[in-house]
Amino acid sequence: MPQFLADLLTSTQWLGTIAAGLCYVGAVLGVFITFRVLSFPDLTIEGSFPLGAVVAAVFLINGWSQWLSLPIAFVLGGLSGATTAWLATRLKINGLLASIIVALGLYSINLRLLGLGTIDRSPTANLPIPISGAPSVENRVQPFFAGLKGICLAERSCFNDAYINYSAQTLIFLLFAIGLAAALYWFLNTELGLALRATGDNEQMVRAQGMSADTLKMLGLGVSNGLIALSGALIVARFGYAEVNLGRGLIITGLAAVIIGEVVVAPRTLRTALLGVLLGSLLYRVFITLALNNTRSIGLQETDLQLLTACIVVLALALPQLRRFVLPRRGV
Repeated sequence: MPQFLADLLTSTQWLGTIAAGLCYVGAVLGVFITFRVLSFPDLTIEGSFPLGAVVAAVFLINGWSQWLSLPIAFVLGGLSGATTAWLATRLKINGLLASIIVALGLYSINLRLLGLGTIDRSPTANLPIPISGAPSVENRVQPFFAGLKGICLAERSCFNDAYINYSAQTLIFLLFAIGLAAALYWFLNTELGLALRATGDNEQMVRAQGMSADTLKMLGLGVSNGLIALSGALIVARFGYAEVNLGRGLIITGLAAVIIGEVVVAPRTLRTALLGVLLGSLLYRVFITLALNNTRSIGLQETDLQLLTACIVVLALALPQLRRFVLPRRGV
């Protein structure tokens, strides 16, 4: 590892940060669909993300495979998004208000589901997971890294239990992130996906072609929140717990990652746009980790995370404008 990177974080911290950024890629892809493709103001994410986490937690607590929880989380998250679109298109409720209503309803549903993972069946707001004994997704990969235990790549970069655990998580989440981005790229280039993209650009034109823009919105929000719930299910393997408030403020996190990615990689094509989403999710986590790792030196505390997130979002939003003042204009 280059020395200047080692000076910022330890090898284990870098691996943990990359793993965290990768397991949020599904959520950022979901925000990309609603924010950039459909231009729909969707806050369902605040309920669908913890819904996926709760489903995975219940599976783990009861000794079932987390692999099985992933498709179930995707389907339930998709139904949540489709419900929001149905309220907005069929009942003509404002889209933002419809998403808030669904997220509010999901809060109680998530509490009910969390009760399924407790002995007395009473709802709780937080459910810690015994990861060491639970059949989580990275448990299948850890044996591949076990043979590296004790090997040192550099000073303070030896393969220990934490290194092996983070390496397994990083590999699993990297495969998931690439797989989700590739699947979304394929879907958005199909005839149905092209119609979905056209709905966000010109809804009237889609209706003039004889297609149902309302149905396409339901499909788009379903896919979006399915990916978000899937990301929530992966979060359980990374952090070891599920909480009913996991989705609070996540829309800002997703928007920040999308915008940071667009600053780094110009979204001229769908391929570069999705690549920007992947990089944006990673860079956002790196910025947060670096800031929290140096909280004392810059006068911040761990409780200032939301303020820090807000500052990063403002900086990302203002960066294109600030760049015009900093960089010289071409041809002048």
